[in-house]
Amino acid sequence: MSLWAVMFNTGSWLAILKTTMDARRMNYYSSVMLSKSHIKEIQLFDVGRYFLKKYRENFAIVCDEKKAVRHKQALLSVPTLIVSILGDLFIMGDG
Repeated sequence: MSLWAVMFNTGSWLAILKTTMDARRMNYYSSVMLSKSHIKEIQLFDVGRYFLKKYRENFAIVCDEKKAVRHKQALLSVPTLIVSILGDLFIMGDG
């Protein structure tokens, strides 16, 4: 496995670890909000807006973290792409 592949996988794994708790919170908030068994409590205590706010906050955290990892991975792939293009140009120039 190349160094680049290890770096890509490590970044993705760290993003998953960082966002797992936030993703679980998102799942919890949405399941409570969409559950028939909780609808009366949600209406009685008027917590719908609170759960929606918390869901959106965690969604933003997860999206930002994934965006940062994808951006880093894109930047890490540039040197490999350049080497590949230069190799192709070198081979075509020899022919």
